[in-house]
Formats: sequence, C-alpha cells, structure tokens
Amino acid sequence: MTSTEEKLLAGEAKPHMRGDLGRLRRTCVRLHRQLTGLRVLFHRLEQKNTDGLNPALRLHAGKLAQRLDGLDHDIVELRERSRLLEEELRFRVEEESNRHLHALSVVTMMLLPPTLVTGIFGMNTKGLPLTDVESGFLWAAALMIGSSAAAYWVMRRMGIVK
Repeated sequence: MTSTEEKLLAGEAKPHMRGDLGRLRRTCVRLHRQLTGLRVLFHRLEQKNTDGLNPALRLHAGKLAQRLDGLDHDIVELRERSRLLEEELRFRVEEESNRHLHALSVVTMMLLPPTLVTGIFGMNTKGLPLTDVESGFLWAAALMIGSSAAAYWVMRRMGIVK
C-alpha cells in the first residue's frame, strides 16, 4: 500500500494500480466482515454473566476483544485510504485523458481547413480556380498551409493552444 501511495503521490500513476487498489479494498472488506464476527463473539464472552468461566479466560477474552477492535479499526482505516488513493488515481487518469483529447482536438482543428481546400480542389467539375494556371498546385498548397496557419493563429488568440 505504501509503495503504491508513494508512486501515486510522486506522479507515477499507472493504470494497473487501479486493479491493485481494488484487490486491496476487497481484501479489507472481507477481513472487516470476519473481524466483526470475531469481535462480537469475544465481546459477548467478555460481557456475559460467565461465573462458571475461569477468570483468566475472561481476562484473555477481554484482551483479545480489544486487540480485535484495534485490528478492525486499522483495516477500516486501510480500506478508506485505498478508496481515497483509488479516487486520486482515477482523477489523474482522467486528467491525462483530457490532455490527450485536447491535443487530438487541436490537431483536428488545424487539419480541418486544409481538408476543405483539398476537397474543393479534388472535385471533378468545370470552373475550378487555378486549373488553368501553371503554378496552380503551388497556389493550392500555399492555400492549405495558409489555412492551417490561420487556424493555428485563431486558436492561439482564443487561448486554446499555448
């Protein structure tokens, strides 16, 4: 748990950590269920009218009940820590995913204008501009590059690209 916690806080979040934390939480839940049953049993043994029991046995039952209480408290605390770590890991993975989506959106926005230019010049119709000019291809390429640059400039002014 501690190494997973240290890795997460150091920014080394890995997707497989979610599985590790999930297994840890399931183990904690199972242990808590088992400890709760044992705690109830030993508390009953300690508190019931047990005149027939050896006083040393009653004393040991009380000590064992206290130890089980402490252990159960530690297990519940560990389960809560693992839940918080799992949430932190999920937030980090979501942030990374959002960064990737942002980069993909920027690339898409930059390639959209040249795609439009390419689509227009790729039509097989009469009267397209620059079809009779010798340097028509160069003009079309310059128009595509210029439209990408204009899209980049607009995104830069809007604060989308830093």
